[in-house]
Amino acid sequence: MAKCENITRPSNQDVEKKLKDWRKDRIFEFEETDRCLDNLFTRTYPLNKNHQEVLVKIYALNSAYFTQIPSPCFPKLARQIIDIENIDEKLRWGAADVVSDMAKTIEYQNGRGAERRHTPYSFATKYCSFHNPDKYPIFDSNVERALLCYKREYPKFAESVDGIWNTNQDLRHYEAFKKVVDSFKECFSLDRTYREIDKYLYQVGRELK
Repeated sequence: MAKCENITRPSNQDVEKKLKDWRKDRIFEFEETDRCLDNLFTRTYPLNKNHQEVLVKIYALNSAYFTQIPSPCFPKLARQIIDIENIDEKLRWGAADVVSDMAKTIEYQNGRGAERRHTPYSFATKYCSFHNPDKYPIFDSNVERALLCYKREYPKFAESVDGIWNTNQDLRHYEAFKKVVDSFKECFSLDRTYREIDKYLYQVGRELK
């Protein structure tokens, strides 16, 4: 269980400090990795119609962000992405249903031939975010851990998400998750982009492990 009592109240100054830590990191090279992925998703392969191009983005994102997509899922996930109707237009609009369509459970066989299932929800939020960071906040276990602690320790934030976030599973419904992030920004008066909030929550959540 995360030690939530040690968590500090978010502020724009605190977010800025975490962003500097992100830029200075020399172990994972977060900043350089993000620049490479931004270039891949917005310049090299900005569309999602070609199977090989989508596969390249899947491989790159899975490797860089440790999204734990089993390799037998890659071709099926690529087809799942390409088959989303009007995906490129929807990504430009910021349509939330792109995430849910991309995150549909994939059935596959592991190396021993056993049947397995994988739901690429966190991956889908990242994939959409790298196409349009202004519309798609990122979900992962570190972000979830941080938000859970803020909800526990700050009643005002908990009240702001009442009826939206009642169980942990609610964060896996993307429209609800996005509303929770918006409430987090508003509750703590954080004048920051989704990408900046992503980086902040990721680092806070990682420190709470």
